[in-house]
Amino acid sequence: MSDPRDLSAPPPLEPRRFQVLSLSGGGARGLYTACVLEGLEARAGMALNRCFDLIAGTSIGGIIALGLAAGTGAAAVRAAVEDGAPRVFPGGAWRSLTGLVRARYDDGPLREVIENVVGADARLGDLKTPVLIPAVALTAGMSQNFRSPHHGAHAGHADTRLVDVALATAAAPLVFPVARIGHAEYVDGGLIAHAPDAVALHEAQTFFRRRSEDVFMLSVGTTRELAALPAGTAASRGLLWWMRRNRLMETIMGAQQALSQQNAREALGDRYVAINTPRSRHQGQAVALDRADARAIETLKAMAAHALEQSTDTAQLARMLSRPTPL
Repeated sequence: MSDPRDLSAPPPLEPRRFQVLSLSGGGARGLYTACVLEGLEARAGMALNRCFDLIAGTSIGGIIALGLAAGTGAAAVRAAVEDGAPRVFPGGAWRSLTGLVRARYDDGPLREVIENVVGADARLGDLKTPVLIPAVALTAGMSQNFRSPHHGAHAGHADTRLVDVALATAAAPLVFPVARIGHAEYVDGGLIAHAPDAVALHEAQTFFRRRSEDVFMLSVGTTRELAALPAGTAASRGLLWWMRRNRLMETIMGAQQALSQQNAREALGDRYVAINTPRSRHQGQAVALDRADARAIETLKAMAAHALEQSTDTAQLARMLSRPTPL
């Protein structure tokens, strides 16, 4: 009998399209993602975890991914994110100064939101829809992809609680405290895979043994702004300039997202569909990573509504939402 951990001996699989939902990080902007998914689920007429064979997510995208995979409806996920965001990111100018000596926000309110989305005691092994959730393992000095046990090599994660995985992928440095699982410590998966598209494609090909031509991917972001500055803007700038308005984090995440999405698009061609509304300069000022006031919430909801209107006639997306997967 072959060892299930042996990647050279994959289980027999029937040839069929393999559908991936990939959700980017973005802090409070994850409300945009949740609103888009709520609209798509209503359009599908079924829970989104019935439409996809793998759901990947980073940071807030990881929280949403775990919720969907656990069977929480997209509308309930959106409500939990919208109601909880002001408590998670209470705001105030003094928060920026706090971040100089310790994490800017306590993760207690974040944990409450996560428990509302995924439950307090559910485990990776309980999920019927496979997931892939990137994080960074500080104590190991390497990346960590938390996975449901959809392959024998991943059985070791089966008993890990969803709430702990969600806190690990969302523990943004300077923003939230380091997350602990057992004796290990983790920080935000956005440091390595802000948009997990390329990682999810690798998962489909390597561990699900799917050919590239059989993979179809829907990527949903948290709105986007080019990680570009006028020539000379950053010359000789110091720490305070880079930290103001999260410039360093925004640049890192924007560049990572562009690379991951470019790799996925080049590999999949028209089998890759992305929903990620661009932000204007004025919108960007209203919807910062840790801004969850009434203006930010209404702006994100309006941007999501526009994205849904623009995606109405996308034939590839319609097909993705019309095929229930076996659970």
